[in-house]
Amino acid sequence: MVGRPLVHHRGMAVRGVGRRRILVGAAALAVALVACVPPPLPHVPAVTIVEPAAGATVTSPMHVTGTASVFEAVFFLEVTDGVGTVLTTQRLMASCGTACPGTFDTTVSFQSAPGPLTLTAYTLSAKDGSRIDETSVALVAG
Repeated sequence: MVGRPLVHHRGMAVRGVGRRRILVGAAALAVALVACVPPPLPHVPAVTIVEPAAGATVTSPMHVTGTASVFEAVFFLEVTDGVGTVLTTQRLMASCGTACPGTFDTTVSFQSAPGPLTLTAYTLSAKDGSRIDETSVALVAG
C-alpha cells in the first residue's frame, strides 16, 4: 500500500491495528515511567531557627535554639535592627557537621531600642567567603 505510514517493530513493518497497539503500548509505558519518578524533596534550610519563633517579642540576652547541617558544623547568627544595622554577630558550632543534622542552643546579647529585629543564620562560602544558606526570623525587641 502506498501512502500509509509504516512502523517498524523488531525488524518487521507493521500497519494498521498492529501499529496502533505498538503506539498505545509505548504511550502506556511512558505514563508508567513518569508515574515512577519520585517528587522532588522539599528544600530544607542548612540552619533552622526553632526558638525564638517568628514574630516573638524578645529581650537581650535572647535564647536561640535550632538545627544545622553545615560544613564543619560552623555557622553564624546575626541580629539586625529595623534599618539593617548589625547589632551583633556570633560564630557558632552545631553538635554535628556536614551531612548530619546537629543542634545548637545559645544565648545572644544585643543592645536595641524597642522595635523590629531580624535574626539571621548563615554560613560562609568556602569558594569566595560570601554569605550563603541564609535563614531569617523577624522578631520584635521588647
